[in-house]
Amino acid sequence: MRLTAKNMSHFQMTKTLKNILSILLSSFSSGAKSMKRPPPVIAKKLRKNEKSAGINLSTQQKKKMTKELLKEIYLVRGNYHEKGTTGQLNDETGAKICLTLEEPWKDNQKGISCIPEGRYRCTRYISPKLKRRGSKDPEVILLHDVPNRSYVQIHVGNTLEDVEGCIMTGENMARKVTYKGKLHEFFIKSSGKMFKILKEKAAPEFDLIVRS
Repeated sequence: MRLTAKNMSHFQMTKTLKNILSILLSSFSSGAKSMKRPPPVIAKKLRKNEKSAGINLSTQQKKKMTKELLKEIYLVRGNYHEKGTTGQLNDETGAKICLTLEEPWKDNQKGISCIPEGRYRCTRYISPKLKRRGSKDPEVILLHDVPNRSYVQIHVGNTLEDVEGCIMTGENMARKVTYKGKLHEFFIKSSGKMFKILKEKAAPEFDLIVRS
């Protein structure tokens, strides 16, 4: 085919457009390669490469877990309030077990602060204090290897006057409740009921992973 002046003009225009498109694609590709993703957030004081509860678990695996005693339980803190720390205990699938109430964060001071986030081995423990009081069930859950702390426990209670840096369980949470003649910012209900359920679900020895 002979190239006329008209055909030549059309040919040059098409070639020019292709060159422009090629430059734009090259520029976009180069820009895409130079983009960097932010690094993944790694939770402090947790085991290396630990995965979030429930991620990558099939429905069948989750059903199987509910039939077994829990060897890992997650305490997910929802609010660090100046007058108390609220949270929730979840099983390995992410399902809720109960609510929690702890002291506010005060730099891990003994008796007045909640514990640092991390992983703690937990075992059953007969509380001498509860035994002296004639409690029908003096068994609590004891946390081991808490930095600079000892005898931190999970146990029954309703207000922060019932703990000295420990963790209380409950079914519901209320705010600004007058109890025994005193106003409390947080009040956790049905504590004994939920603590019993926790002990029924948890293995005699398990890991508690505390995080926010």
